[in-house]
Amino acid sequence: MEAQSHVDWELLVVDGGSIDATASMVRRRSLKDPRIRLIEHPGSSIYEAIFAGFDEGVGSVFCWLNADDIYAPWALATVSDVMKRNSIDWVTGLPGAWDAAGCLRFVRPATLWPRALLRRGLFHGDCLGYIQAESTFFSRCLYDGITPAERQFILSAKLAGDFRLWKTFASRSRLIGVPALLGGFAIHGGNRSIVEKEQYQAEVRLSGNFSMPRAIGRRLAVVLRYVSALHSLITVSRADLTLQRELGISEDVRQEA
Repeated sequence: MEAQSHVDWELLVVDGGSIDATASMVRRRSLKDPRIRLIEHPGSSIYEAIFAGFDEGVGSVFCWLNADDIYAPWALATVSDVMKRNSIDWVTGLPGAWDAAGCLRFVRPATLWPRALLRRGLFHGDCLGYIQAESTFFSRCLYDGITPAERQFILSAKLAGDFRLWKTFASRSRLIGVPALLGGFAIHGGNRSIVEKEQYQAEVRLSGNFSMPRAIGRRLAVVLRYVSALHSLITVSRADLTLQRELGISEDVRQEA
């Protein structure tokens, strides 16, 4: 987090009872940087630990990152600017993937996120694809709107709590995609979302979604990828035009460039 160009951040490290040096290392770092805090939550599940961090947080925008995933250095600055400029509650960037050595291996095109399809739970591995948590940010207001029943349902998931959280948010807000790399998923082969994919999908199926055969869902995903690629070109062109206007670059100069 120290590499972020945006300096107004808070890092809460939630320790569920690790037996390595995580807790002691965080304590040492927090003595030098008060923006870093350790929360000890022994015996907690993944999403109980994540929500414990949100409950303790004091910021206006929330996100979470698993231990081996990475944010781009400009991620927080970009999100802060986009959310303030457009008064939105929920944003995601271009999905990226890092390898075990920390090298960026690929970035996928921006995806369209139709709210009606999000509410119906169609964004998962057997249909339209995942929303990448490592690239997704949301407002405190959106988080605080989660009801006790919704919270319990999300926390009851062992692996697919993120899917249930996104579906909950979609009932209240639009997910806005930004044409920028914000973070990425570190693929090293031992990821629980890979090793335990079938259990993840089983929890997805228990989440009260509109169901369809896997073959149809995957065909729809291919169509969405092609549409998303075109959407990416349009989005990037608009972002380029907006930036040049803000910088006062004239139309004649833009045409020459």
